[in-house]
Amino acid sequence: MTILNRYLTRLFLAMLSVTVPGLAGIYLLVHFMENVDDFLEAGAPAAETVRYFLLLIPGLVYETAPLSILLAALLSTMLITRNMEMLALRSSGIAPRTIARPFFITTALLSALLLLMNIFLIPRARSMAAAIRKTSNISGGGSLIGNSLFYRGPDSILKAETLNSEATRLKNVRWFMTGSDCSLKGMIAARHARFRDGAWHFSHGVRVTEGPEAKFFKNFSIKANPTPGDLAAIRKPAEEMGIPELFNIVIHMKRAGLPCGDLETVLWSSLLYPFLSLLLLMTGLPITISRIKGAISQSLGLGMAMGLATWVLWNLALVLGRSGAVPGFLAPLAVEAAMGATGIWVMRKFGFNS
Repeated sequence: MTILNRYLTRLFLAMLSVTVPGLAGIYLLVHFMENVDDFLEAGAPAAETVRYFLLLIPGLVYETAPLSILLAALLSTMLITRNMEMLALRSSGIAPRTIARPFFITTALLSALLLLMNIFLIPRARSMAAAIRKTSNISGGGSLIGNSLFYRGPDSILKAETLNSEATRLKNVRWFMTGSDCSLKGMIAARHARFRDGAWHFSHGVRVTEGPEAKFFKNFSIKANPTPGDLAAIRKPAEEMGIPELFNIVIHMKRAGLPCGDLETVLWSSLLYPFLSLLLLMTGLPITISRIKGAISQSLGLGMAMGLATWVLWNLALVLGRSGAVPGFLAPLAVEAAMGATGIWVMRKFGFNS
């Protein structure tokens, strides 16, 4: 590594030490203001409350990383431009892409680190944070992973497979009605169930009441909790699943012919989001490096505006993918393809191909 590369890398890392905790800290403060009342009302111990917010930090660092990295790179180039170092480098015949190389290499390594964090650390931290909310009686119980559902309520236990994201259609249903003393009051086992007009409608199953006799039925209806809203509310968020778990669930649901656009979108965004930082540098960094002197604040503002626009487009694409409006894999991939094409055009326009 040359002296120039070491100097620029050191400057870049110094700026990152400010932008990463700065942006993540702002997000953490927002989360704290929104959620601390829930812990106070539930009477959660102070240690568990602090632990909950600490567990949010890896995810917040991950989410703000692309903007943090872009801002650190822009501030670094802005600093060397203000100190006339950029003028000296360019006057010495050093090409813009040579100046940008340390930023891209460091960002590539950070992107790989973010991907590893998203595989091994962040899902576990989010799951532990969700567990704290549950043990503090801030959220309800049960689990819904992929299409496998388990629900435990005050007077019923339900195990089934969901056929849609709203949990209004179930199959392979096992529904146990219990009393306040947890004694079994009845059971329904059915091939399918559909929630319609405020009631559950079962088909092709068997019903057992408090008596010993089992009654087979072709169709049977009952008004009872839980409602589809109760079932959908306990679903394990896709953000709490690791990439291997998401991949296995998506493959399983596709083979079963079940809709999985929501999970597929999260899977592809988890794989591609860490590398959004590189694409942001491709569009923002050439603008500031091309400014030998003057108009640096405008370049910084333009670069950040492009970063924020990309962030908005990314989240819009994820909404479209998770709603099923576009294929799950295409939503994040389209944004990165557009950003890559834009970055190549910007780099060529500002002389990075020479």
